[in-house]
Amino acid sequence: MNPATIIREAQADGVRLALSPAGTIKVTGNKAALKRWLPVIRERKPDLLAYLWAEMLREHYEERSGILEHDGGLPRAEAEASARASTGLLARNMCLPWAALRLAFNDPALPDSPDPVSKPPYGLPAWCLSPDRKPCKQGKHHQGASTMSLNLSADMQTFELPPSGSLPARCCHVIDLGTQPVEFQGERKHVRKIAIAWQLDERRSDGTPFTLSRRFTASVHTKSALRAFLEAWRGRPFTPEELAGFNLRRLIGAPCLLNIVHAERSGNTFAEIRSIAPLPKGMTPPPDVADPIIFDIDDPDTWPAFDRLSKRQQEAIEASPEWKGRQARSEPEDCDVAF
Repeated sequence: MNPATIIREAQADGVRLALSPAGTIKVTGNKAALKRWLPVIRERKPDLLAYLWAEMLREHYEERSGILEHDGGLPRAEAEASARASTGLLARNMCLPWAALRLAFNDPALPDSPDPVSKPPYGLPAWCLSPDRKPCKQGKHHQGASTMSLNLSADMQTFELPPSGSLPARCCHVIDLGTQPVEFQGERKHVRKIAIAWQLDERRSDGTPFTLSRRFTASVHTKSALRAFLEAWRGRPFTPEELAGFNLRRLIGAPCLLNIVHAERSGNTFAEIRSIAPLPKGMTPPPDVADPIIFDIDDPDTWPAFDRLSKRQQEAIEASPEWKGRQARSEPEDCDVAF
């Protein structure tokens, strides 16, 4: 059996395999099932680890490419190239084996080796490069106070950034983007995507609060980025009962602590959400969100919020098969009238 089959059949038997925080395999399940599967897992451990690492790298690539395209405003080809470079750098920094990165991108040019990735195979992402395209040294390229800044791009557009660091926030938007195309491993596949946004207490120069968003694959599978993010936000794992009845609309207004970093891409600097945590006790949360946005393609009652979405979000939703289907069903059919 290949690793994917082992994981699928073990899960069907009540045994779950996942990556532990230490980068090893975490196996859970009832004793009888564990007894049946542990010999296979031990025997195929290197292959299973490579597969799980590859799944993690694939999830990172999909998330980064989506953020760069829809939030960062990059053309799709440029977003995918930068996300691929970022994923290669992540594999190097985590000392993952070449075999995992080769499997993640189905790239026969990479070594099929258990040795750790020694250099980013797809170059460095733009945020690792100084304006003259040289690797920037830690602490040199982003010197300055971590307060609100005004950054100029080559075409003289201005971008007002929130401060970097750990900042309290409240969830203000939950947006269903529908099924979106994703290019991966040389194949084009389609996955359901959502966008979640948070409102900070910090204000722009016009007095409006900063908001930051992040896109996720709409899945709470054990290996999904969304589930890991939500559990980090909660500060504890989901129980099966909680997952069965969980509605993303409950996130609206929930406070949290966001870790925000400034990252450079194509000569522009963007604010990114690197991680999330529960709001520490004693820390004052931002004010309640005055005008939250909930948009669900499957719920026509939320469709009026469409006009309040960003242009790129509207374009992504309009291109989704779910939105096209809903709009077609909502249009009145032409019919002949006898008078």
